[in-house]
Amino acid sequence: MTTFKKLELIKNEIGVREYKKSLKELPKRDKRDLNVSLQFLLGDVIPKSDLDILVERTINNYPMSNSELLSFIIEELVRQGVNIKGKKAYDFLINDKRWREHEKSWYGWLNENTKDSSIESIYIKKKIETKLDFSSELWNKVEVEQKKIIYQKVKLFLEREAIASSASLVEDIESDYPFIIEDIRPTQLTCTQEQKRLIKEIEDKDSESVEEIVENSDFFRAKEENQDFLMKVLPILYKKGLYDFLHINLFPSLFTYNREKKSIKFKEANTLSNIGDDNYHEIYHLLKSIKNPTKEESVDITTMLISNFKRSTLKQKNIDKEVLLNIILKSIKFYKEAYEETHNYYPAINLVYMLKLLNVLFPKEQVFLNYNLETIYSSIEKSIKEDRKRGEDFNYYASISDFEFKILLNRFDSKKELEEELENILWDTTPDKFLVERTHKQMSWFLKLIKEFNIKEPNSIITQNIRNIAFIVKKLEEDMKFL
Repeated sequence: MTTFKKLELIKNEIGVREYKKSLKELPKRDKRDLNVSLQFLLGDVIPKSDLDILVERTINNYPMSNSELLSFIIEELVRQGVNIKGKKAYDFLINDKRWREHEKSWYGWLNENTKDSSIESIYIKKKIETKLDFSSELWNKVEVEQKKIIYQKVKLFLEREAIASSASLVEDIESDYPFIIEDIRPTQLTCTQEQKRLIKEIEDKDSESVEEIVENSDFFRAKEENQDFLMKVLPILYKKGLYDFLHINLFPSLFTYNREKKSIKFKEANTLSNIGDDNYHEIYHLLKSIKNPTKEESVDITTMLISNFKRSTLKQKNIDKEVLLNIILKSIKFYKEAYEETHNYYPAINLVYMLKLLNVLFPKEQVFLNYNLETIYSSIEKSIKEDRKRGEDFNYYASISDFEFKILLNRFDSKKELEEELENILWDTTPDKFLVERTHKQMSWFLKLIKEFNIKEPNSIITQNIRNIAFIVKKLEEDMKFL
């Protein structure tokens, strides 16, 4: 943002009269110097930190000036590995004989009559757009969008150049200067000592205390120097279940090269899912944007998409039993396909939940009779054993899914037996709060639908199932208070 625009912000903030009154105190020779005016006002009228907040708020509503955008493009090229300095930067981008006319004066091609340093020559603008393959609309987009797009365009440009030249030498025939890409990977700034101390403090505090700490930290702003910190603190906050904070403050502050990582996309999708059932479209596009998923990741993506689809659809207003039946049957079909393709317990437990729901709410529906729940359980026991051996989160998911299967198959004789089994799982797997929350959410959702749509009293076996799940939901609520 230009000095002129920053001064305009200050003027709007403190009022024109106060602004003019303050500037009168400046020596006459300094009054026309915008930078001197800004520093004077910051020293005497408005704290610099408050200006930072104003500027950050404003970049969401205004584009960079042409010269600012050009400077940012050059900075991004250097950050991503292009060895260019001084005038060479303009040669690299514009690279045209007409540019040579302005070689002695770098800014000779800018319109000096405008305060925002707009590029006077459309021809030169087009040369820059062509070089990096971006639309002319970018000059007028808001600053936040401009920066996101330029990062991606520079990245793609360097990838194209690396392919075009195996020697990693970028040399345009018309240019006098060779440009060498020494290493297209940008150097990432690591955590400062202060950031490391904050991470340690967050690790040691409970969720409620952490929320107070992070709300007042400047390290959650979208800056290069915060990226390493954000990536290190993200899994800690995720495990502590601070989903709203992650959604509002952390994910938007990640630069594209971090936010595009597979692991981050999965965490963001799960975060949106845990926040509520209104985020299905965003979750869908996040998960579908994951490139070349492994077989295991494909199972997760498919199952998550089905689960979020059913929850999102059923949350719509005025759902009648006919619509409900259609959604349940669709979900069963999708889960069945995912289960039969993989014989993995994750889609299988979801399939069994939906079959039980169908049996409770639509006991005359013949589809339920096409499935043998015991056979489904037997076929996925191998995948449960494999994930238990892997330890960590996999052990919890496998163990709790096995436990849920047994509840739905009515394998427990008493609440005491149920309680002991649950406590053993929690003791053996030591899950983080967010894992237990997911189990609680699944069971609570199941009970909520039955309560909302069930008209007739189900048979005694199903009644026992429902009571057992309700009992476990209460136990999980109690246990989560201590996680």
